[in-house]
Amino acid sequence: MAVGLIFYVAAAAGHGGYFAKWGFEDGSNKSALATADGTAERPFVYRQLVPRMAVALSRLVSAERKEHIVHAGWMKHFAPQAIYARAEHLDDVERSFVYQLMYFISFSGLFLALLVMYRWCRDLGCGMSTSILVPVIFAVFYPVFLTRGGYWYDSVEVLLLMSAAWLAARGQWIGLLAVSVIAPLNKEAFVFFVPTLFPLLRVRLGTKESLLVTAASGLIAGCVHLFVRQAFADNPGQGLEFHLWENLAFYTSPLSYFGQEANYGIPMLRGVAAPHLAVLGLLVATAWRYVPPPLRQHALAALAVNLPLFLMFCWRDELRNLSLLYPTLVTLMALTLARAGGERNRDAVDWKSALQAPTSTPGNSVPHAARAA
Repeated sequence: MAVGLIFYVAAAAGHGGYFAKWGFEDGSNKSALATADGTAERPFVYRQLVPRMAVALSRLVSAERKEHIVHAGWMKHFAPQAIYARAEHLDDVERSFVYQLMYFISFSGLFLALLVMYRWCRDLGCGMSTSILVPVIFAVFYPVFLTRGGYWYDSVEVLLLMSAAWLAARGQWIGLLAVSVIAPLNKEAFVFFVPTLFPLLRVRLGTKESLLVTAASGLIAGCVHLFVRQAFADNPGQGLEFHLWENLAFYTSPLSYFGQEANYGIPMLRGVAAPHLAVLGLLVATAWRYVPPPLRQHALAALAVNLPLFLMFCWRDELRNLSLLYPTLVTLMALTLARAGGERNRDAVDWKSALQAPTSTPGNSVPHAARAA
């Protein structure tokens, strides 16, 4: 319960920092409400999971009850419109109710993602302190990842990507197939994430079974995304935007690594800033050798898939579009902090044994992975 409370507060901080920075892109043709109405431009209109959930929940509540909740109930006091300048003030009760439900669903995505990260760190063999600290750090830095844009579905994407990786590593193929149904409704990038899960599936499943589950997950995710694309084929915009030349010009300019923006209302360096890259380099230098082989293979596959997509189709400096590497980032942070705290892993790690090992006992600082090895 205490861990849950810590993550709840951390998620509130990170999500609040995001919303104060970007809101729901209100008033634009890519806003949350425009997506809920089905009128947003492509590809934003494809991100239907959170709007559909909000609309479905709204239909379960009577008009009179909605009126009370919005104008006199808990939404009056905790509505984003009452806190954030970027929130859109709506006179229509129905739309206001859906808007606020989307806000809380988006927050819940980040909160639940932190819980999955905690379990991920524990499965790596990290102690309680490290397993709590890593998700908190991720939550605090969450607005920093959302450079050049930030959306209601980004937090849910963190949850779905971390859940898919965790389920794959544990061999929970039924859960992975279920995630493959809903994740493309949130963001189509999940289709490209599925092949990177094959090394994780082999932690518990055989090679043939892992190939079969990977193929099935990819087929399901691809079909769901094609269905969504077809449903909104007539919307304005385009499914893909080609930005390779702008990106090459941006990343070859030294000034690009010292950009600034505000997070939590305070000036900070933006995106691929030199200090951010230095910290990432230190994480890799410190922890890469201790990353279990299946996770190392997953990380390399995710990098091979994500980096070309990032350079070709994403706007410059959009760190959030490197999201396929979130499990890798969490892993590097966890192993770095574990070593800094004296939880010494050895080079050879049998991750299957590590996942099956019991939780650490008081006074034993050696992670399960190292003990299993």
